[in-house]
Amino acid sequence: MSRSESGIGFSRTSTLQNDSALRFFKGTVVDRLGSHRAKGCLSVRMPGGATGESDSDLLVVVDQVNPAVTREMDAIAGQALLEHGAVLSAFPIVV
Repeated sequence: MSRSESGIGFSRTSTLQNDSALRFFKGTVVDRLGSHRAKGCLSVRMPGGATGESDSDLLVVVDQVNPAVTREMDAIAGQALLEHGAVLSAFPIVV
């Protein structure tokens, strides 16, 4: 399934600097976990003190939280740092 067909959505506040990293994270999560497991993502940046160098906190809605899902999201966030220079902190949640 392609990234654009996945249906996973982002609701976010971000700067253009992190947009490519957020798109990368979203697409890679869907590619690695599958759209049936990754249901959505919320990226939040606190107002006020946020700068272009601030990290982005991501809540990723998944079907279940387990160590394998957490490790995979940490690996993807690390890859985003290396490839896009953005610090992403990803937290899996079930709703």
